[in-house]
Amino acid sequence: MTRNIAPFAILILYCSASTFAQELEERAIQVLKSSCSFCHGDGEETHGNLENILDFEYLESEGLIDIESPEKSRILERMKDTANPMPPSDAPSDQVRSPSKEDIQIIEKWLVDRAGKSKKPAANSDRAKTGVQQAFDEAAVHRLVRLFLEQQPRSSAKNFRFISFANIQTLKQQDSLIAKRLRDTPDYLIPAAISKAINSLHWSTEIVEPIDIQGLGVVFAIPMNRLRTRLDRPWSDDQWQLLSRRYPYALKLGLSEDYLKNVELTDDSVPVIRGDWFLVNALKPPLYHDLLQLPNNTKELETFLGVDVEANILNGSALRTGFINSGISKNANRLAERHESKFGYYWKSYDFLPGAPRGNLIQLPTGPNFEKNPFPDTAFRHDGGEMLFSLPNGLQAFFLASADGRRLDAGPPELVSDDSRVSGIPLIVNGVSCIACHAQGIYPLTRDEILKQTQVAGDVRKFVQLLHRDSEAVQKLDQERFLQSIRKTISPYVTREQQEQLKTQSIPEPIKVLASHYVNANLKLVDVAAELGVREDLLKDKITHDPVLGKLGLTPLLENKSIKRDDWEKTSEGNSKFQLVARQLKIGTPIIVVNADQTAP
Repeated sequence: MTRNIAPFAILILYCSASTFAQELEERAIQVLKSSCSFCHGDGEETHGNLENILDFEYLESEGLIDIESPEKSRILERMKDTANPMPPSDAPSDQVRSPSKEDIQIIEKWLVDRAGKSKKPAANSDRAKTGVQQAFDEAAVHRLVRLFLEQQPRSSAKNFRFISFANIQTLKQQDSLIAKRLRDTPDYLIPAAISKAINSLHWSTEIVEPIDIQGLGVVFAIPMNRLRTRLDRPWSDDQWQLLSRRYPYALKLGLSEDYLKNVELTDDSVPVIRGDWFLVNALKPPLYHDLLQLPNNTKELETFLGVDVEANILNGSALRTGFINSGISKNANRLAERHESKFGYYWKSYDFLPGAPRGNLIQLPTGPNFEKNPFPDTAFRHDGGEMLFSLPNGLQAFFLASADGRRLDAGPPELVSDDSRVSGIPLIVNGVSCIACHAQGIYPLTRDEILKQTQVAGDVRKFVQLLHRDSEAVQKLDQERFLQSIRKTISPYVTREQQEQLKTQSIPEPIKVLASHYVNANLKLVDVAAELGVREDLLKDKITHDPVLGKLGLTPLLENKSIKRDDWEKTSEGNSKFQLVARQLKIGTPIIVVNADQTAP
């Protein structure tokens, strides 16, 4: 199925989710048609002098709708009246259906929504008091989420959590450098990135498609029960709370009926998380390790994957390719080694510091040294390594390790570096840095440079020959396995032309593109307004007149200066600067955040 992502219209941004109102009205009209219009339709034969039950303005003029208190409207009271039900019990059952409890709730929501649009703004409303007008804000997102959840069976609703890109879609409409860069990115990158990210974080054999709940690339539903943990259990509240407890944008919207309903249906106070934050933070430690349940060392990882590295080296089933200049660690050797795993392939590298005393692969090609190694005198001693391996669905996961196999969050800067800074820092950070680099799967390896130049002879040389075989064909098979899964992951969100581009590998890596916008953002006034879901001019006025916002560090925004992303998200006593600003603007109540260097309860 090919899905074109529609542009995010200004109307949706500033009218608080008109699609929600439209669908709500359609559902309400359907209820009125099935329960009321047979007797009170637009025609000659009507009852009770009601000519058109489907016309809101007509019902208002007839006194059946109370604009000031729509929940007390006469039409609603008649539908709820069990003593004198409407429709009456003698209505023809083949033409009229008695409204269910859910039908009546839909009518009530519709009346409240339509009445709110018919009222004149109250001078003393909460929004007038705060001076803040929201664009596509958290409350509007929760309206869309509620509509989706209420369409699901009650027992299934609790399985869904949501990832929102409303802040990005709002920001695209603004006039800022970040906004311009985002407008230049293809629309399909958002759903492609979230689909690739989600499917890189679970152990199910299937590619699980995030559900674009409005077809606008704004809010995506994640069916958690279809994602599997390493222990082959479905994702649950435990996995989602790993995310939500570290989420610096978490707010309780206590006055939002939609938010409260979503909390009830999902049994989660943070059922929605921002997509840009998720793409970076879920894909780097500690969350990347925690969500994939990666063990603390390579030995445990290899045991789980069904890989016996030492045995494979001894029996010659391991496959090696070595380089004089690695391209990763400058001026140093690198050795890549492939093994079969129970999910496909397992590649590991042996990396060396420049000038390492036992890091010359030409002279010392038979490492690493282990108990049964037949040639310890010519064994190299590496300084660290990267592991790249197949997930059951064909995508990839990554593991960085020290020389003794201990899991690392990031590669040592003296050994490896990331010039693209996709994680926000120049280190190679496990997960996000590796995903951005290995966009096409296993990085194409040049032909082995070790065997031809090795200075060993005799049985040692035969041992090296056994391992250093031509790996080009195997590399291509491994790469194609990964790319087939990537095409399944991304193709639902792209056009046919873009699907052809996927086959030629000319589509940009979506996570890298969006993560770079996020981590490298210096937030100006217009950007902060979009982050908060408020209008720029009104935020400027609030900063000017509210000393608390000044103390929170927003005053420089009035001078066309910026706030760094890290500062915006940094937590103090359990709350981020974003949360404190949102509380001051009466947008919501902060939820306690666990710092990245703390252990979540």
